[in-house]
Amino acid sequence: MQLSPCVSAFAGEAQGAPSSACCSKLKAQGSSCLCLYKDDPKVRRIVSSSRTKRVFNACKVPAPNC
Repeated sequence: MQLSPCVSAFAGEAQGAPSSACCSKLKAQGSSCLCLYKDDPKVRRIVSSSRTKRVFNACKVPAPNC
């Protein structure tokens, strides 16, 4: 997954806003990249997580709608 800079933000481990590296990756890849993983049991819960939506919103990228 190319969104490794966002893992701690998606997991809720990061305090405050997501890192600039995370936001850069989200902007470069877009929100649909997470939809590719919606059927993978290892990351499925991340795709629909409310934390994930907050990360996308904080980075000013539309949240995925898978």
